Amino acid sequence: MIVILLGGSACGKNVIAKCLVRGAIAQNPYEKVPTESCSRLIGITTRPKRLSEQDGVDYNFVSKEQFLQLIYNDKLFEYRKYNVLVDGTPDVWYYGFPKTELDLTRNYVVVADVDGAKRFISRYGAENCYVVFVSMSDGEREYRAKNQGLFDKSEWDRRNSDDIVKLSSKKVLPICDQYYCNNGMDYRNYIDISSIIIGMIAKRDGIKYMSMNETMDLIRNHLDLLPLDVISGLCETWNKRVSPHKKI
Repeated sequence: MIVILLGGSACGKNVIAKCLVRGAIAQNPYEKVPTESCSRLIGITTRPKRLSEQDGVDYNFVSKEQFLQLIYNDKLFEYRKYNVLVDGTPDVWYYGFPKTELDLTRNYVVVADVDGAKRFISRYGAENCYVVFVSMSDGEREYRAKNQGLFDKSEWDRRNSDDIVKLSSKKVLPICDQYYCNNGMDYRNYIDISSIIIGMIAKRDGIKYMSMNETMDLIRNHLDLLPLDVISGLCETWNKRVSPHKKI
């Protein structure tokens, strides 16, 4: 199953992706790691690296010339470009994913935009993709962006305007499997992160609705032996957040 994370700028997509790779967040107080962790599909970009990012972990950072050479050599599965403002000066940032063959018996997580998500769905099938829309308040996103370094107010305003168009409900809802409200990545979000894993498993197994008992059984089978209060909270989260699976 391929977990595809969509969302506005600085909403925590890369942090969530890292959590899914580990199977749980680093501050997990229960010291239990779900068995269903994901491998990260790392994209390529020409934009500057933020202070909190690592080359080869968050993205593979390359020059514009290197990216254009990848396009010329037909090495990219999909790519896109954004017209941006850097200190008021127009520039172009490229993003993309290299061509690779995926083993669909394994789990993967990728951060993409709507067009990228559609490419994955078209290539691997809606039944093998689990699309999660990550939301966060505008104020929290701006606060996070400022702490990531390289904050430019004019570029931030441009990205927000761009997100309003590209992440409209009309474009997101037809492909979205789960809505995830990110309220900050601390140990309290462990249950919510696990809800993504549970949703991924359920879709893979063809489950569209589960009773409380069925959810608890699935959690016990896949998330090791979490404490009962955590399992109950996770069941509640699952039943509130996961919508019926939709296809394009």
